Amino acid sequence: MYCENYKNEKQVLDPKQGGMAFSTLMAVYVIISFLIQSILLGVVDSESFVYLAICSILSIVSIAIILFYFCIKKTHTFKILSVNKCDYKDIVLAILLCVGMFFGLGFVNSLFTTALHNVGVKVSTPNIKLENLWHFMYFSITLAVFPAVFEELFFRGLLLSLLEKTGTLAKIIASGVLFALYHCSLSQFVYQFIYGALLSLIVIVFKSVIPCIVAHFLNNFAVLLFEYFKVNIDIYNVWAIVAGLVCLVIFIASILYIAKKQQGEQIKNEQKQSVIKLYIPYGLFGILICLVMMLSVLFI
Repeated sequence: MYCENYKNEKQVLDPKQGGMAFSTLMAVYVIISFLIQSILLGVVDSESFVYLAICSILSIVSIAIILFYFCIKKTHTFKILSVNKCDYKDIVLAILLCVGMFFGLGFVNSLFTTALHNVGVKVSTPNIKLENLWHFMYFSITLAVFPAVFEELFFRGLLLSLLEKTGTLAKIIASGVLFALYHCSLSQFVYQFIYGALLSLIVIVFKSVIPCIVAHFLNNFAVLLFEYFKVNIDIYNVWAIVAGLVCLVIFIASILYIAKKQQGEQIKNEQKQSVIKLYIPYGLFGILICLVMMLSVLFI
């Protein structure tokens, strides 16, 4: 009965609901951000710890609202969100991905930021105050722990389940694009897309979002850790880039080997449909919101 109910549940999950979930997420985020930031700016400075501390959780609150909705509307929520047990080897590969991205492609964001500056586009980076241990601990939770859990549950858990009827490549690309758009950053778009796509590959192969949560947390926490202890990382160091790229190659090769070893059962049997046809116009509203937020820096 459990398997039958879960099968029926999966049958009603499609890209239309994924598009609606993403559009709703962005709409909720814009509304909450506008209201809260308007109130805060009336009483505190935009550079104050209070302002930054509260704003750092607004996107997570938005995701939590969408996830809560699906929790009360859908059965077998943990299965839909891919909260399944994983092997320690899966975690090791996730860490390998994190290290590979951080050192192998860490220069990409800086490269695009410089390119944008050269054409007259000013790209500002978030100014996070890490003046003491309390600040470091607080932002480690709001910018490392919470995003790792909630963003992965949404993008690699919920959205991938809602894209069940699409082809594997389409799922990977869609997840990567939406993940990158969600961060609303021109300079980080390519890096976020690659990271999001590779994290999706982990879930597709291992059927668990937990390794993605680990990789996501380590990436965000490392940035905060280096910032707090004033550790300068040379992202253009050739040896670091080579070592990182080697890690990425090992990760991708391992994932493909494991997928092939599993005989590609899921990939061969899935009912493929056009992700574009099913997703649009349901996700178009959310995509437009992201594009407007990303391109707004051109007019500031």
